[in-house]
Amino acid sequence: MVWAFVVAFLSVVFLVAFLLGSGSTQAIPTSFSLPWALSFGLNAALFFVPIMLFLVLFVRHYEKRNFRSTVSSLGLNRNGIRRSLLWSIVFMVPLVVAILLWEELVVGLFGPSFFTAQSQASKIPQWYVVATIIYLLVNALLEESIGRGYMLDRLMPSHPSGLVASLPAILGVSVLGLLYHVPEYVLAYHFSPLSSFYNLVIVFLSFSFVGLGYVRSRVRNISGPILVHFLLDAVPYLLIL
Repeated sequence: MVWAFVVAFLSVVFLVAFLLGSGSTQAIPTSFSLPWALSFGLNAALFFVPIMLFLVLFVRHYEKRNFRSTVSSLGLNRNGIRRSLLWSIVFMVPLVVAILLWEELVVGLFGPSFFTAQSQASKIPQWYVVATIIYLLVNALLEESIGRGYMLDRLMPSHPSGLVASLPAILGVSVLGLLYHVPEYVLAYHFSPLSSFYNLVIVFLSFSFVGLGYVRSRVRNISGPILVHFLLDAVPYLLIL
């Protein structure tokens, strides 16, 4: 039910953005504009708040928890932060290697020109890049609360659990995470089918390795997954500052 709500909500949001043309670089002012920045912040809040609110209310209602217990059950707590960060960073290494190998395979099949249409970074003003990085941090918090804190934690056979026993749950959540990115890639980024496939494979790899790190940490804490998720999304933007 949580996953279905997220997919439906994101599909509607990206469809509206697509119809309004708000996802195009032409809609972004070339210089900082306070009214536009406030509008950006409001749109981000309207994007994230309903999902987090639904998730918290859903857990409170169906698991009969108080607010503090609800937040903690989603991995947002102080316990185990160091172990969460450690194992997420450990598994980030093979994740980066896997992504690089996937990119090399794509280049070998389609040539370097495949990536020329992947980014419009040169057209994005620097002030907007900074705003986007803040947005990506909140997005990492949102996606990890859903993907790791809620879905993976509830699908695991027990917690803590071994990697082998948890692998079906990890891969299942990776597939679900892949699927709810489809509306974004099609409606917001306007990727071609081939570009969508390329990026969805990266999403699957990212969800899988971050899930492995979360399970191996043996703590219900998503600090590490949030950090890795943020870095994977934000580093390409940081490089153009």
